[in-house]
Amino acid sequence: MCVGVVLSLSFPLGHLFGGDRGDEWPPEDRDEAIEWLEDDLAHSPLSIGYFADVLDYHRENIPELFWADWQYPDSGLLVLTFFLCGVYFMRVGWSRLQTLSMSSCFRMAASCWLAGLLLMGIERYLAATMGYQVFSKSTASALWVLVGDVVYLCATLLLTGAWFVSVWCWTRSHRFIALRARVASAGRVSLSAYLSQTLIFTTVFYGYGLGKAFQWGPFAVCCFAVMVYLAQLMICHWWCQRFRLGPMEWLWRSLTNLRWESIR
Repeated sequence: MCVGVVLSLSFPLGHLFGGDRGDEWPPEDRDEAIEWLEDDLAHSPLSIGYFADVLDYHRENIPELFWADWQYPDSGLLVLTFFLCGVYFMRVGWSRLQTLSMSSCFRMAASCWLAGLLLMGIERYLAATMGYQVFSKSTASALWVLVGDVVYLCATLLLTGAWFVSVWCWTRSHRFIALRARVASAGRVSLSAYLSQTLIFTTVFYGYGLGKAFQWGPFAVCCFAVMVYLAQLMICHWWCQRFRLGPMEWLWRSLTNLRWESIR
């Protein structure tokens, strides 16, 4: 936990002393946004490139350096913080959570949601009134940047806990049992599902596939994502009724144990 706390402070303190990214994002107005979009549509390797072009585009980020952008909340250091928090909770807090009543779990989830959303509202207020920006260039003073970063970090931790406890409440309830069983099946074959999502979306959006990058709006992309996920829930559930492991999980375990594992 001490290591997790130190790593988590890399974001607010690093942002304070390391400065902003200084990105040009977001665009100043709608006309500039349209200009950027049209330029990406016409020249980006993601929209017009072949498979080799896409690999070249991503090559500078492969392998990913987890300490890159260390002073921002999307750095690998903060991701590692959440992993450590998860390890600590599963060793110390999981048994305690299992002993709580449903009403206590509901109160805990509601408290985390309320506190997390309240802090996110404060962060948005700082952005609107003080010029604070968590991912791009801030016009706020250093003190307000530090306050905004701490608020953002605490809100993220609280909302993560809110999601976890809410799902735990759902697993103990008698609501939407069929949906829960399908979500659980997707969790059992999560590596296969994740890789198949990557294959589906890159084929649809990248230039070597259907080339829909920079053409669909947020609403269309979200609808497509939900459709793909629902289809995966059905397929994963069908698979888990017939096999012990997902295809990629089976291959990974066989390579790990240096023998062919039974998949039936």
